[in-house]
Amino acid sequence: MTLHRLQLTKVEAELVLYPGAAGDIVEAIRVIVHGPAFPQRALFPELIVGGEIAERVSVATDGRSIHGYFKTVPADRAVVSVRYGNSFAGTLRKAFRRDSVRPLEKNC
Repeated sequence: MTLHRLQLTKVEAELVLYPGAAGDIVEAIRVIVHGPAFPQRALFPELIVGGEIAERVSVATDGRSIHGYFKTVPADRAVVSVRYGNSFAGTLRKAFRRDSVRPLEKNC
């Protein structure tokens, strides 16, 4: 099977409120990766930052970004990549930066 290359253009991250395992609300990091086209496929994509796989990964309806959630902050300067099994994969040239995570809005 041929591995097709995904083009990734930038990464953003923000602190959000996320449903916890016990039915409570916890803080998590939403990581958003942008690119020209993320396919909508039967095979779910994986968003990986520093070897950790995001939860609840989804592709935006316009297909130009993908996002997922991490319950812990990924390591600073971690590699960001997206893959769809063995068919599509891409790695961002710019690493994840902890200091670029947008804080939670004050009115939450």
